[in-house]
Amino acid sequence: MRRLFVIFILFSAVAFTACDVDFDPNEPWSEQMVVYSLIDQDDDTTFVRVEKRFYGRGNAVENAKVKDSLYYKADELRVRMFTYYTWDTNNVIDTFNFAYTTHSAGGNGFYQGDDIPLYYCITKGKLNYNMYCRLEVTNMKTCTVAMSGARLLSDYSVQMGTFASSIQATDKEQNKIRTEWTNTDVQHLALNQVGKQYQVVIRFNYSQNSVLKYVDIPLTKKINSSSSSWRMQADITLGEILSGLKVLEGQSGIKWYASAPFEVRVLACDLSMYDYMSVNNQSQNSLTFTPVYSNIDGGVGLFAARRTHISKKFADKQVDSDLKAMIYAMDIGFTQ
Repeated sequence: MRRLFVIFILFSAVAFTACDVDFDPNEPWSEQMVVYSLIDQDDDTTFVRVEKRFYGRGNAVENAKVKDSLYYKADELRVRMFTYYTWDTNNVIDTFNFAYTTHSAGGNGFYQGDDIPLYYCITKGKLNYNMYCRLEVTNMKTCTVAMSGARLLSDYSVQMGTFASSIQATDKEQNKIRTEWTNTDVQHLALNQVGKQYQVVIRFNYSQNSVLKYVDIPLTKKINSSSSSWRMQADITLGEILSGLKVLEGQSGIKWYASAPFEVRVLACDLSMYDYMSVNNQSQNSLTFTPVYSNIDGGVGLFAARRTHISKKFADKQVDSDLKAMIYAMDIGFTQ
């Protein structure tokens, strides 16, 4: 199912490809579905983004900038997802019918853009690691179908009792906090779909003008090479945490959030998402073709599993005392 397409991608507002097969430039336009969806059983809602890519005459870049040519209308697609138990992929457990909506948000990501059409379905409480999901997008005009499958990731957990230094150094800023987590808490190997890549994010929670806010400090990504239960780890120095909090310097009205000032979040993705990021995030040169990963049959794009909600919070008394003192010494202006 996995394959490489040689295409150019403009991710902001246009999606354009240079076809790697022969075609007549005088033929009318033909289209192919571009599908993106990341499924996380802890999310309340699952989203699917579907766009078009084109073959034919004319300037593909200019045509793709026209919103009506890039997006499908509400009645043109049927988006469904079927779930199965991993040990019985012949019998459907549940069928999810996705509704059409539009979404406006800045930033990067599959679901970001200016009034982009999205398809969504409430999946809260209906997905778990025992399941395999099959996504199916049908063009109701042409009856063409784009589809892909993903197995949901196993449960795992943060394995830390305190948020304190375990590796000491002469310079206290070089003291290291070791974050630890399991790649899976499921011992039955047949049900065990571990992540391919994990990333720890240190979240600093604080209150500003009575509003709870946070700063995220990402650590280096870790590759998992084991399909069975394994404890993984990543270190961060106190100095690196302080550096991540410099964005708060010079602000006012900030209070220490004693209930849970720090939180360790561990993100994970499956092999498909890892391959997609590894191939598509390579440095690009305008004079060369860039291979783009896809696992969509009958189209291009990505359908993959991830986990983004596994975390553990640490109360004030569990936080490294040296770290707390250094944070209070910063020009953040904590108030009581």
